[in-house]
Amino acid sequence: MGRTEVTRGVYQVGGSEISHGDDASVFLVRGLNQAVLIDAGAGRGSEIICLHTPGHTPGSISPYLDRGGQRILVGQDIHGPFLKEFGANLDDWRESMHRLLEMEADILCEGHFGIFNSRQEVRHYIENYLRQHGRWGT
Repeated sequence: MGRTEVTRGVYQVGGSEISHGDDASVFLVRGLNQAVLIDAGAGRGSEIICLHTPGHTPGSISPYLDRGGQRILVGQDIHGPFLKEFGANLDDWRESMHRLLEMEADILCEGHFGIFNSRQEVRHYIENYLRQHGRWGT
């Protein structure tokens, strides 16, 4: 995934207005579906991008950052569960997982199952859940 254009301003993202002052740390990132960039390092290159990845819930996100030549992905909702009460949508989830695979993350910090430390392990983890969740109830 290449670098994207970042523009300061006031935006509607996921139904919420995002604005900033001169020392702002939140920006809209163009080219990524409903993504927000947060400068966690006060301008020192520690941007965290929150990518909208619906599926587990309509508002699920997958934050990531590029650091030291590696892409680090946080993906708590990759495995589900996919409950109708949560507004889960497997078609949206599959599309989100394919977008995450395209990112070629080097490290995955998964909220329930630990840290995966290679691009191959990250790919295997996501692809395994894509195989498991072919339809509701699986």
